[in-house]
Amino acid sequence: MTGTATRLWCPLCLLPGGWAEQVLLHLDDAGKIRRIESGAPAAGHARLPGVVIPGMTNLHSHAFQRAMAGLTERGGGSAGADFWS
Repeated sequence: MTGTATRLWCPLCLLPGGWAEQVLLHLDDAGKIRRIESGAPAAGHARLPGVVIPGMTNLHSHAFQRAMAGLTERGGGSAGADFWS
């Protein structure tokens, strides 16, 4: 890691394998996590307070609404009425 790479320490972190204590997150210049260490000392690293969990992806989509259009919806009676009107 070079440039502005960062290391963040947190007391408790939810990892793919479950909860881990004393976790050091190694971030690259773009802010992406490149390495994770459990049981790492906090000294010399920026501390994140409290519990750290992964960000949740926004999976909201209107694709399902397009698929169901015409199956459960009724138009307003005007020509060209569809789900979006």
